[in-house]
Amino acid sequence: MWPESPPRKFVIWGHPHYSHTHSYIHYGYYKAAIAMGWDAVWVPNTLEAANNLGNTDDFLFLTEGQVDSNIPKNINAYYILHNCNGQSYKDISKNNILILQVFTNDVFSRQIVPIKDTLYIYWQADGGVLYMPWATDLLPDEINANILKVESGDIPNNNPKAIFLGSIGDGIHGNKTQILSFKKGCDTINLPFHINNSTTLVQEESIKYHQNALMAPTIVGGWQKEKGYIPCRIFKTISYGHIGVTNSKEAYEVVNRLAIYNSDEEQLPLLGIAQMDNTTLRLNAMKIVRDKHTYIQRINTIQMVFMTYIVSK
Repeated sequence: MWPESPPRKFVIWGHPHYSHTHSYIHYGYYKAAIAMGWDAVWVPNTLEAANNLGNTDDFLFLTEGQVDSNIPKNINAYYILHNCNGQSYKDISKNNILILQVFTNDVFSRQIVPIKDTLYIYWQADGGVLYMPWATDLLPDEINANILKVESGDIPNNNPKAIFLGSIGDGIHGNKTQILSFKKGCDTINLPFHINNSTTLVQEESIKYHQNALMAPTIVGGWQKEKGYIPCRIFKTISYGHIGVTNSKEAYEVVNRLAIYNSDEEQLPLLGIAQMDNTTLRLNAMKIVRDKHTYIQRINTIQMVFMTYIVSK
């Protein structure tokens, strides 16, 4: 029985793939659970999906607060909740719920316990909250395949351009200022910089898009930089075969400083170009992501936290 063994069924509840930014998180968890041999399903937030599940005793649900209105509430099931309304789960025992939040440096003002052998992963007993970064959407074997491509010289592609696959925006959570600063640095060294903000690229297309470029930076906006938010981009781009290039100190630290870091985005293109032939740096970073930052590791951490801090208390 979960958490000592895999759940009877692991249910990813909510965002269909490509429908929302968070759907890529759900994809990562679903893909990892399947690879671990779990009985996993990924269903939409509908009453029909709830009815089709039947008896949900000993199921493990993972969901997000924008898409949990129809999720079955079963006192004999377990729940991983991200940004959900706690009142709607008031009848579920706290021993059956884990609140999942992304790490930011605000956690250091709270009563937290670091999770052994990890970076930026903390448990907060008050409220039952696990703070944890996201991860790459590749599995360890897929990263190993990319490691072989780096060793054989197939990655990096020498197409002389930098790319950013993601959205650009203004406002308190925006990154436009930082992206424009990076672009200015690219212009200084005549490095073309391409932005693709499509949210519908399948994983294979995204990987190909990244690998067909010399550099794929992890640029965070001002709020994320201040709060120490670690985007999944740093893990993905490294696992795809890139050297990490980032303006985020925490993203740099979480991969054991096996990346290029400068808080001044304008400096990053030149610093990154200087290390493009550093195969040792590239490979060591890929191995760190393979061993520490896939969704298999994230699921294992969740299972350990349930066993150590929640069910056993």
